[in-house]
Amino acid sequence: MRVLTVVADLGPGGTQRAAQNYTLGYAEAGWRAGVLGYREGGRREAVLREAGVDVFVGAGGLAAAAAWRPDVVHIHRVGAAEAESGSVLARLKAAHPGVRIVETNVFGRVDPSPEGALIDVHLQLSRWCLWRWQRWARALPEAPLGAVVPYAVDVDRFFPCSREAALRFRREHGLPPEALVIGRVGQPDIWKWHPLLVGAFRQLARERPDVWLLLIGAPPEITEQAHALPEALRSRVVEVGFVHGDAALREAYRAIDVFAHAAIIGESFGMVLAESLLCERPVVSLSRPVRDNSQHEVVGHGVGGLLAARPSDFVGAVRSLLGDAERRDRLGAQGAQRMKERYSMRVVME
Repeated sequence: MRVLTVVADLGPGGTQRAAQNYTLGYAEAGWRAGVLGYREGGRREAVLREAGVDVFVGAGGLAAAAAWRPDVVHIHRVGAAEAESGSVLARLKAAHPGVRIVETNVFGRVDPSPEGALIDVHLQLSRWCLWRWQRWARALPEAPLGAVVPYAVDVDRFFPCSREAALRFRREHGLPPEALVIGRVGQPDIWKWHPLLVGAFRQLARERPDVWLLLIGAPPEITEQAHALPEALRSRVVEVGFVHGDAALREAYRAIDVFAHAAIIGESFGMVLAESLLCERPVVSLSRPVRDNSQHEVVGHGVGGLLAARPSDFVGAVRSLLGDAERRDRLGAQGAQRMKERYSMRVVME
């Protein structure tokens, strides 16, 4: 059987990593695996080609992927009606009317368009996403088929690096070895961050002179907020634009004591949460009940970290972990085990 994974591009990002993981999983299962980056390729191409995956990218990639004659198309998309991805599905279906189409619906949205009707199964990343998607899908003339299949996480790529490697990362980026570091890794999209993070640091750093803030991949709106801090606090903020490669990411996660996660739109899964926990770093995450709220399922309150029900609870949750090293270690270890049991490629691919 030929399985074609379809995603906008093969660059950085949680959706792209998930598409990569699924594709590698299909190849390891013994199926013929291909991947289409219909906008462009990216740094993930090398990993996929090395694994023997057929890679199609850019303007000519769609025609080549259709000529590859997939039996199943697995597309990763936002879920809502979208002209570009819809056109890709229509062309693949027109080329092979018998092809089956499976969607990983990244944001639990409903697509009422004719192209959306081409999808046979809609995979939701969490029970939260499935619940919301089913409520919206009631308006469709025919109920679509949905199921919970979370992201497949490559647990072999993320694990605690050595203490020496973490200290080296701190030293290279000006973080004192004895500092208590609040950190966040993400894409430079303001919707994936929250101003609460810098505000929490402001309060905690005034309470404790050993508290530092590490921002990796922060958007301008967040870095500008950090730059507006009083000089005594601003000097304890470290900004890193981008971290290249999984080895460097492991060091970055281990350089953090508490992964402080707050996003305006919440998370429909949160690949960075899984990566931090696999590196045995606990997470404090903000609940976003009227947005995306899958961080509750991924982290688990009191399992891999703490979930703050309200913004006013966020600072207290971070403070409690900063003051308790034993609890940080316990939650980090529990979180890593949770990722392996629930979200490893072996579990999800089966």
